[in-house]
Amino acid sequence: MTKTLVIDRRMSNESKDKLKNLGYSLIEMPCISCLEKPVSAHPDMSMMKIKEQLFVYDDINNMFTNFNTTAISRGHEAKRVLEYPDNVALNCAVVGDRIICNTKYASKQELEYAENMGLTIIHVNQGYAKCSVCVVSDNAIITEDESIASECTKHGIDVLKISKGFVKLDGYDYGFIGGCSGLLEEKLLAFNGNIKLHPDCMQITDFCKMHGVDIICLNNEQLYDVGSIIRL
Repeated sequence: MTKTLVIDRRMSNESKDKLKNLGYSLIEMPCISCLEKPVSAHPDMSMMKIKEQLFVYDDINNMFTNFNTTAISRGHEAKRVLEYPDNVALNCAVVGDRIICNTKYASKQELEYAENMGLTIIHVNQGYAKCSVCVVSDNAIITEDESIASECTKHGIDVLKISKGFVKLDGYDYGFIGGCSGLLEEKLLAFNGNIKLHPDCMQITDFCKMHGVDIICLNNEQLYDVGSIIRL
């Protein structure tokens, strides 16, 4: 079976080549006009996956004809660029049988589907939930966000809370740990950048090792938020 990843088309060629050399086929997300330019091609801003179902903005639905998709209208058609919180309808993180999101702003279609599939919905104050969650396993995450760390701990998820502000994202003060990472396989976590340049590197590597997960760095630069790497 072909191994497919969805990435920001602006990811560096070095990172893309490393993923291709590992045997992955890449779907490169185009820039979408309804999102701010720095995040306009971020997968975690324009799609999400619950089990085998994809939820995508209708702008890009035709890119995923080989998958089970539900097209989500971006809404607010009069506004050329969506502002927070209108831009986080699909920014949700699935961790095992739980989905983490701000339920006030998440798409009602995906929440209904998640409930029907038996997932537990964890409400957090952070609207950029997927950006803020690096999924390590079905029961472990890394995050910089206090709201996410607190609520996930209450739901029995093992959480590593790390320092904020050490992931780059042009146009913003900083990016997020979830946005610069993605599980390629059950036991293989990729970072877009060199995790050794993060001040909490030892805690991150020890946490992943404790959960039996290996780390691969896609380049030797500072961690850079590319809107998550999503495995289909």
